[in-house]
Amino acid sequence: MIAAARDQARAIVAAAQATADQVKAEAGGRGQLEYDRIVANAQSEVDTVRQRAIDEASARIGEIVFELVAKVVGREVDENAHQDLVREAIAALDTEAQRETNH
Repeated sequence: MIAAARDQARAIVAAAQATADQVKAEAGGRGQLEYDRIVANAQSEVDTVRQRAIDEASARIGEIVFELVAKVVGREVDENAHQDLVREAIAALDTEAQRETNH
């Protein structure tokens, strides 16, 4: 009878250990999924802020260049032509930023 009780106790302990291991593995999996989600969200936020900074800097650089050219030349510059140049410069900056992001 004592041997049977010991066997039953061992079986209960083994079942409890298996259940604990399963719960631990599931919790670890959920934790990893949450970690991955948080990291992905943070990376997305960083990318958004970086792009916003590039856009703002590009716009401001365009304004400064336009003002400088107008002062150097001493007259108004064709703003449409200037805007085309600014768009080209912004596109070049975007391309460069994408290259940096991919490396």
